[in-house]
Amino acid sequence: MMGNIPASEIGSTHAGELEYVFETLSSKPDLPWTKGDFGLSDVMSSYWTNFVKAGDPNSKGLPFWPQMDTKDGYQVMHLSGRPPGCVPCYSDFL
Repeated sequence: MMGNIPASEIGSTHAGELEYVFETLSSKPDLPWTKGDFGLSDVMSSYWTNFVKAGDPNSKGLPFWPQMDTKDGYQVMHLSGRPPGCVPCYSDFL
């Protein structure tokens, strides 16, 4: 809930990823976090930390995140709604 509005009706919000990236989900205990939320937070923070340290988000135990390349259809990393992983994104916007 955000006020009187269920989170499911609000959807994604500006900066909504910050609690995940910085592993601070527990700072908002009134929200209905799940094991999946905490797992996703671990994955996201690992990718960000790896990228900051080495310029590459990849490390052992994480789904491989390929470098963007027009030859492979611009791989897009999906981090929610299913297990994390990359799929080609064929979009006119890219």
